[in-house]
Amino acid sequence: MSSDSLLAQEAKVKGLNEQLMSISSSTRWELMDIVPLHFKTYHTQGMLKIGDTFYVTAVRVTRPAKYKGKGPDRTVTDEGAGIGYLFHFDKNGQLIDQIELGEGSAFHPGGMDYDGKYIWIPITKYYPYSESIIVRVDPTTRKVEKMATIDDSVGAIIHDTDNHTLIGMNWDAREFLYWPLNKQSEIINPEKRAAEIRVPNTQSKLAIQDSKYIGQNQLLGFGLTNLGNGKRIGGLEIRDTRNQALLHQVPLALKTTKGIFMTNNPGAVEVTEKGLRFYFIPEDNLSTMYIYLLK
Repeated sequence: MSSDSLLAQEAKVKGLNEQLMSISSSTRWELMDIVPLHFKTYHTQGMLKIGDTFYVTAVRVTRPAKYKGKGPDRTVTDEGAGIGYLFHFDKNGQLIDQIELGEGSAFHPGGMDYDGKYIWIPITKYYPYSESIIVRVDPTTRKVEKMATIDDSVGAIIHDTDNHTLIGMNWDAREFLYWPLNKQSEIINPEKRAAEIRVPNTQSKLAIQDSKYIGQNQLLGFGLTNLGNGKRIGGLEIRDTRNQALLHQVPLALKTTKGIFMTNNPGAVEVTEKGLRFYFIPEDNLSTMYIYLLK
């Protein structure tokens, strides 16, 4: 496996990090295409573009979880039930393949990352302060490997290939969780159910829905910020993976015609000769992929 993720390789060659850092509230987002997905997507969460095709994680909830109270001491009366998916589709929105994901009541796959060989996916029980598993998927063989069980709700993950570390974000990205990897990209001490290191999120209220490692010790997060009084706004942020220092943050007010923020669910980005190209799938069930170009 390459020592760098796919996006990290692009970052070194084409200046992805610098282009992302230059995005501001005045940046012009040009809508290039709208691609309906021709399959039921349920609730989408993570997204990747690998070559000319796309992957998206999603969850089908068959019985919602039930719990009382707030915080880690809440009482859970029903952990719920559902099915997680990794959908593979082409540029025209046609389904190529799908893989079912989950284990017991851990059925909600989250934001994911691709390191050039494996797709890394967290799968959590569908309520905060619960439990998750981490899996890696070989997109060539479709093999799914369970790598660890975690005592927290991990909603998104990246593989920092420069520091050989997995970094997860728990519910609403209140904390960043670190797991060191060996040379075989296996979690060291997988029997430890807690993260090796936890870093509190003290600098941002962005609830990260999806994330990508972009090289140079940086991660890109897509998500939503709660402004209070029922108001929210979309946003992007870049963080230093070594200490989670917030390096750059941009509110993103882009919406669908139905008023859904583009960063409501998953997002992806790539470098092109014309500029940065972003992909968003903000809607559930009958979803559409929106493609934007930043010049």
